[in-house]
Amino acid sequence: MVRLRPLALYIDREDETKILALARFTVLPPTSDSFDTEVAFLHTMKGDQVAELRTWLDHAEGLEHLASPEHVPFPD
Repeated sequence: MVRLRPLALYIDREDETKILALARFTVLPPTSDSFDTEVAFLHTMKGDQVAELRTWLDHAEGLEHLASPEHVPFPD
């Protein structure tokens, strides 16, 4: 089983096309111990579509790619 738990969402105040989602990725194999890691997904938008998606296994590294990060609530 695999779980992806969203933790935080950021926009870049200097570049409205960038949205960063931070999450925790957990793998729960049936026959061994589970493990998890941080994951950061940087979506670069073109209109209402994702033009590019970049990922990192470290939240801080993802945040480095936003010039002026602003924490925003998750959409309802």
